[in-house]
Amino acid sequence: MNPASPDPGRRNSHSGAVGEHRQNQSRRMAHVCARMAHVRHLARREKMRGKKGRSILVRSGGQQLDLTEDNVRLVLKDARTELLQLFDESVGITGEVELADMDGPFVKLALKGRFWHRRSDVVARVGNYLQKRIPEIVEVEAEEEGMLDDSPENF
Repeated sequence: MNPASPDPGRRNSHSGAVGEHRQNQSRRMAHVCARMAHVRHLARREKMRGKKGRSILVRSGGQQLDLTEDNVRLVLKDARTELLQLFDESVGITGEVELADMDGPFVKLALKGRFWHRRSDVVARVGNYLQKRIPEIVEVEAEEEGMLDDSPENF
């Protein structure tokens, strides 16, 4: 057999790697979609609890505010100190959550940097905090699905 000719029984390692990469990418995308659906479910459930007349707990000193962009930014700033475990800079956490867009009671957040927790958990926790401080907010989600990807290239 000619050493330069490809072995018909041998699989092309490049095409195998590409296929495996696509499968991993597909799995990650499905996982991200599932996490986003769960975050939306939690946000809706929390909102419904508030509508049923149950008390909405607000952390120390935090008062309920009207829905304005300035108030959302103010509450996000408060969240940074109240939810310190999400934003602990002493252990190299550089993550920031900012208001990306607001369309009525629907808020979209931009995530930047590294977080200790999964990005979907950060959005859920910050979203709950926002909804407790500003009850008019119906839904909080990431600006783009890709922002919920926890892989290092997104930092």
